[in-house]
Amino acid sequence: MRKGISALLGLRGREANQDDDQLQGVQIEHIPVSSIRVSPFQARSTFDEDDLASLTESIRQHGVLQPIIVRKVNASVELIAGERRLRAAKRAGMSTIPAVVVDLRDQDAAIVSLSENIQRRNLNYLEQAEGYRKVIEQFGCTQAELARALGVSESLVASRIRLLSLGKEILSQINTDEILEGHLDAILRLPDTRTRKMVLDDIRRKRLSVKQTNDLVKKVLSLKKKQNVVKILGDARLLLNSIKKAVRDLERSGIDVEYSQDVSEKWIDVRIRIANTKASEEKTGA
Repeated sequence: MRKGISALLGLRGREANQDDDQLQGVQIEHIPVSSIRVSPFQARSTFDEDDLASLTESIRQHGVLQPIIVRKVNASVELIAGERRLRAAKRAGMSTIPAVVVDLRDQDAAIVSLSENIQRRNLNYLEQAEGYRKVIEQFGCTQAELARALGVSESLVASRIRLLSLGKEILSQINTDEILEGHLDAILRLPDTRTRKMVLDDIRRKRLSVKQTNDLVKKVLSLKKKQNVVKILGDARLLLNSIKKAVRDLERSGIDVEYSQDVSEKWIDVRIRIANTKASEEKTGA
């Protein structure tokens, strides 16, 4: 994987003496908006309606100030970065939009699309996590390779992908404006979906901070540990009762049985002696 997004695009930004229709070493084309299809690698799933309306009005008055990035795939034009600008341009009634056309393979196009959204802070942490997962699964790159290409730490990529293990039942209930990444990190320590949902409800209802959530999770885990101990002790009692019943059954059938039990802090020692009736029968017969 090539290093860095600028290496993928070959762009370094706009120079002061540049012509309006040209970036450094790259020619801008004006492409019909109707001919541009959205990238299948787009990580962003939601667009703020008020923000989009504001951008649409700005484009009506001033035009598109920053070109979108596209690539040509067979006979079509595929958007790599700038879906918000493209949507607003369509709403503003523009027939064409300025675009930088680059030649990128699928893997690089997915990384550039993801990076552009992250840098513009268009993606919430769950959308970023899903974007990371898609790139890794579709193109077989490692977390370390993706992190280098995006210019982020490998631990960030790993921790966000880990959030997705909460599953759809939990993640579908998450509003990232009120539930922070730290809240989900804490919830991940809980062992099952039912308990996680209960804590998530508490976070919303009581508006718990991340610290308060971590404290709550510790209490829940401590309680569950005690419940497990009680269950184990209960299972041990059932086993002992079963053994005692078996001893009584043997005694009722006329077999000599000796039973003893010694309980210490660490162990429950059980000793059973059963008379060897076969040996007695053989001795009598002799």
